[in-house]
Amino acid sequence: LDTLTQLYYYTVQLYVLHEKVHFSTAKLLEDAVRSEGSEPATIALLDGNIHVGLSNENLTRVAETMDSVKVSRRDIAYALNKGLVGGTTVAATMFLAHMAGIRVFATGGIGGVHRGAEETFDISADLIELMQTPVTVVCAGVKSILDIPKTLQFLETHSVNCIVYGEKNAFPGFFTKETTEKGQFSTTDLHDVVQHMEMSRKLGLKAGTILACPIPDKLAGDGKRIEEAIVTALKEAK
Repeated sequence: LDTLTQLYYYTVQLYVLHEKVHFSTAKLLEDAVRSEGSEPATIALLDGNIHVGLSNENLTRVAETMDSVKVSRRDIAYALNKGLVGGTTVAATMFLAHMAGIRVFATGGIGGVHRGAEETFDISADLIELMQTPVTVVCAGVKSILDIPKTLQFLETHSVNCIVYGEKNAFPGFFTKETTEKGQFSTTDLHDVVQHMEMSRKLGLKAGTILACPIPDKLAGDGKRIEEAIVTALKEAK
């Protein structure tokens, strides 16, 4: 457990929250990391510089800046050149974390293959980064609005490790504890995760790893109701 704890960092996607709760939420996440014996390193772009770890002053700036931008891997150079305040996507965070020697970070949910991608070709850059960057992403699964089966098939095709942290091998659905899809394997022992990471590193495998942690029962949504709402919203959007 100590091995994983030493590698355990959080990044905060600050642009998805209302500005009034940005800072307090970010501090709660950082405090959660500290309570487990690690040093949090929130990642962001500020004043033309990459920040891996933020002071309270800079965390406040990122949280309260109304014109902050969402930065994926392709946007990093532009955001730095323009001196923008940027919150990093999973793809950008993986890239920057790897540069900094960080091997694990946590986020809410990863991007994936969008519903209707066979027509739009809308596939998140998060998946491309997972193909080529050996960082472990701790998350609650793929965002519910996406096509989870196609996303997992994409990850399998590109040799991305996909581990479910739990007794049951049921891939979580972000808002919901489980879906009908499965991960590569499931475990309740973090030593298994660390050993898998270490063996992948020794083999020189370049793909990343997803550690999918199901949302707690008391916070989980009703999968059927959520799916019905998503389907209805997508129909109305068309």
